Amino acid sequence: MILPEIKKKIQDRLVQIESEFSVEILLAIESGSRAWGF
Repeated sequence: MILPEIKKKIQDRLVQIESEFSVEILLAIESGSRAWGF
């Protein structure tokens, strides 16, 4: 489970990215890339 303050930081950053790059983020997924060694 994601802590509410971390979720808020993520949501705020996604909004910032949308504004900065004039895009709309429809879906953001964390795939656990650290576990895969990417």
